[in-house]
Amino acid sequence: MKNLFFGLLAVGIYSLTSCTDFSSGEFSDNSSGGAQSGSYTSMVTIGSKLYTVSKEDLSTVDISDPAKPKLIDRQHVGFMIENLYHTSGILFIGSQSAMHIYAINSKGVPEKKSSTPYINFGTDVLPCDPVISDGSFAYATLSSSFDAACGRSVFINELRTYNVKDLSNPILVTTNQMQNPKGLALSNDKLYICEPNFGLSIFNVNDRSLPQPEQTIHDCNCFDVIVKDQLILAVGKNEIFQFAIGPNHVITKLQTIKI
Repeated sequence: MKNLFFGLLAVGIYSLTSCTDFSSGEFSDNSSGGAQSGSYTSMVTIGSKLYTVSKEDLSTVDISDPAKPKLIDRQHVGFMIENLYHTSGILFIGSQSAMHIYAINSKGVPEKKSSTPYINFGTDVLPCDPVISDGSFAYATLSSSFDAACGRSVFINELRTYNVKDLSNPILVTTNQMQNPKGLALSNDKLYICEPNFGLSIFNVNDRSLPQPEQTIHDCNCFDVIVKDQLILAVGKNEIFQFAIGPNHVITKLQTIKI
């Protein structure tokens, strides 16, 4: 278990890449096999292509010859991009104002399917946002605050669930109010969401469209999380937390590593 932990730590949390392969001509899901990465990942490799996001752009690099990487495409996506997530040939890009969806074509180049704004009441509100998906539903955490008129403060702290079966027309189906949601991970029928200063919140998503709060691990001040098999790795400001998932989803803390 310890070897698995440190292996995941090395290639997951501190790595920006999430490696996947082509299988029988199809894309494989980055949640199964290969390296694991947190929800703030900005680069993924799929077959012989590397996809990376900057604050505004999505770039595609041919790495079939690792010694001579070649930029083959660059597209402007939006502003203040937070993360890049891949599943089954679809790229989900979270920014501070919208969720963007791209489908990778037969040449390995992403084609834009949709951009879904999170807010409709001014540009001063820019919620920090990572997004992940299982291909049918996407989960985005929004976390922000700003001073409104009359000295009032407005806060956006939500988990939003979108039906993305039609990539060109995502539909918001559920909104869960939260305290300060950041990084998140999806494993089987559980959705794990970091809420710094409040803990690691766990939702039951047996019904993918309707996340139900199930439990909170309060002794876990974290901002991103990786779930691999029966291990939970949560990243805090100065520590990494390791938990084991037991029968009936009983969670036991194994250790805290200072970093």
